[in-house]
Amino acid sequence: MPFSAPLSTASCLSTSLQLQCDKRNIRAHIGGEFILICKYDASRFLYSKKYWCRGNSGNTCEILVDSESASKTKNTHRSVITDAGRRGLLVKVTNLQFDDSGVYWVGIDKIYADIMTSVSVVVTQGKNEADSCNAYVCCLKTCHVLVFRTWSGLPLWYSLLRWSSFASLLIILSATLQCIKTRHRKHAKRRKKVCFRQHRHLAQRP
Repeated sequence: MPFSAPLSTASCLSTSLQLQCDKRNIRAHIGGEFILICKYDASRFLYSKKYWCRGNSGNTCEILVDSESASKTKNTHRSVITDAGRRGLLVKVTNLQFDDSGVYWVGIDKIYADIMTSVSVVVTQGKNEADSCNAYVCCLKTCHVLVFRTWSGLPLWYSLLRWSSFASLLIILSATLQCIKTRHRKHAKRRKKVCFRQHRHLAQRP
């Protein structure tokens, strides 16, 4: 749980090395969602409780949801935290509202002083695709941490590999057809020149 003692510069540096998230500032639109993926020192905190809390200070923030029990607030159905062990920590918040803007913290329960890192969330009225982060984009950016699955149930990297192979095959076929057309045109021009020479030769004969 959040600890009341202030954090020193050295402890903040140590915290940043033990818990790192892929984003520090998040912008999303009303009704949208965001996904936050964090890495932590699994050799030390694999079995520690992880939590997602809100507040300007990590010492007094309100825990919205944790990895061991259900949230005690009205945001239970919108905030989910998943501890994937050595693969990372996932925080997902859906159906964002304007009043969800604020400072949040990802924390790891630790005796004397929790390991925490802050995240700033800004919710806007208009939809901005550049600011939103869906599961596919997050997977492409952090596929080395967590593996998301597509609608077919197959890993996304496998689906992308299949589509890239199909695209490569189309490119090869297109290049082959273009080469055949070019050779056919050259052959037709040569035949035309030969016929023209023969016709000219016959015309010059007495």
